Amino acid sequence: MTPQQFVSQLCNLRFADAFNPYFDRCSVHDLEDASQRRSGSLEHMLAKAVSADIDAIWIGRDLGFRGGRRTGMALTDDVHFQTHLSRWGISRAKPTIGQPVPERTATCIWEMLEEIDVPIFLWNVFPLHPHEPEASFTNRAPSVGKIAKSDLRYTSTGSPGAIIVVRPRLSRSTGQCSKAHLLRRSAR
Repeated sequence: MTPQQFVSQLCNLRFADAFNPYFDRCSVHDLEDASQRRSGSLEHMLAKAVSADIDAIWIGRDLGFRGGRRTGMALTDDVHFQTHLSRWGISRAKPTIGQPVPERTATCIWEMLEEIDVPIFLWNVFPLHPHEPEASFTNRAPSVGKIAKSDLRYTSTGSPGAIIVVRPRLSRSTGQCSKAHLLRRSAR
């Protein structure tokens, strides 16, 4: 699967009470072309990761409303948006309006990443922003069913997807939910 194919599949994911930052646009915080900016940045980053020797992939649970919903990047908020892209030699304008918004998990992750000088790819077991019904600026854990239906590590035909695209030496979960999902997948 190529980065372009992967991002195309990602753009097509739709779930109730989940914001897809690669397709959807937030009328409050996003620029007009925000979803195209986010999907373009991800595709460019994946292309760079494919050609790099990836040390590890760090996997979180899902995108948060103050982080990945805005940036389209796992474990990354507005404050760390340019830093994340620059690790891959990419420079892009942020897809949102207003001042950069910090997010707690992203702050912790990026404090660690600033001390590490090896290529690490960041991803989530659920690559969208799940939220409470009728409350899009909330965070909510995705259901196991939504996680299974969004698993882009495998396509509908069973061929390899996301994790295989970047081919890391190690996969590390950043929380209990992502760890449990990785363990379930590896047991199959």
